Amino acid sequence: MGRRVIMAPHDTNLVLAPHQLTVIYRAFDAAWEEIAAHYDTDACCAEAARLHLANMVLMAYRDGVTDPAALKTAAVRGLSLWHDLPLPIGASTGQASNER
Repeated sequence: MGRRVIMAPHDTNLVLAPHQLTVIYRAFDAAWEEIAAHYDTDACCAEAARLHLANMVLMAYRDGVTDPAALKTAAVRGLSLWHDLPLPIGASTGQASNER
């Protein structure tokens, strides 16, 4: 498989290999699983949050974060602050937790 170009936030193009996309997908899925309950009452709000979360993952990846767990933590922290949600336990120290 070849590389894919993804439009990242702020009109920055990222050219990613399949293994890089896998890292990003895993981080996004894990992050969404952690915060989805905050958005389960409104489909429109959930879709907007998913888009914002995807942007947070891409921004962190663009900034050099390549570990899926660290990407998840950065994305959840960013979305939590932006949407005024409580931070997951350990998020302020970079250690995300599955606890809610």
